[in-house]
Amino acid sequence: MTRQDRIRFEMFCNVSRFGSAEADRFPGTSTAGKAFAELDAAIVAIREHALALGPKVKARHSRKAKTRAVLVEWLGTLVRTGREIDRVGPPIGEMFRHAPDQSDAAVLSRAQQILRNIAPVADRFVAFGQPDTFVADFAVAIDAFDHELRRATEDYLARTKARTGTKAAFARAFHALHTLDVVVGNVLKHEDTALIGWKDSRRLVGRRRSAKRAATAADTTTTAITVTRI
Repeated sequence: MTRQDRIRFEMFCNVSRFGSAEADRFPGTSTAGKAFAELDAAIVAIREHALALGPKVKARHSRKAKTRAVLVEWLGTLVRTGREIDRVGPPIGEMFRHAPDQSDAAVLSRAQQILRNIAPVADRFVAFGQPDTFVADFAVAIDAFDHELRRATEDYLARTKARTGTKAAFARAFHALHTLDVVVGNVLKHEDTALIGWKDSRRLVGRRRSAKRAATAADTTTTAITVTRI
């Protein structure tokens, strides 16, 4: 969530707590009671969607980047070695020619292509310093990146769904608040203490003021100080 969303979410929670504290005034069967229940459901949904956008997703993104780096290093080594084998001869084909930076899918596809074609000439790579296990080691690097790439795709779809769900949940919460603003205001209009509590729960705590509003406030304060001194 953005900073503004977090401020709004905290306000939702404050309103929900107010509803719980004033449950006797707003029973579940009443219009306000149903709106409080709708708000509570929206809060639960926002929390659930937030989990799909949490630190675990960032950790998986980091693992994908690391496995890609390992595979790209493998490709660089095999391409350099293959080009030298090609130069010395006899040539082994064009698959080891240098390729520019590529997308994740292109890197994986190229690595898989090289793996399929390298077995018949593996001994020549070993002769140029590659370990006897290099084909198997290369395959492990490919599988690791393929796994993380699939997970990244799943995470992307989950994040997209979570963002859509979060947006819908916020809309649901504001829909409930519009009803509550009217009903609670009507019920508490002659009860100053309770009405103050309601207004406090609806405040957006931590919201930044615009530069124009801040400047206006500063001018007002300066004027007040000047008048006091006079």
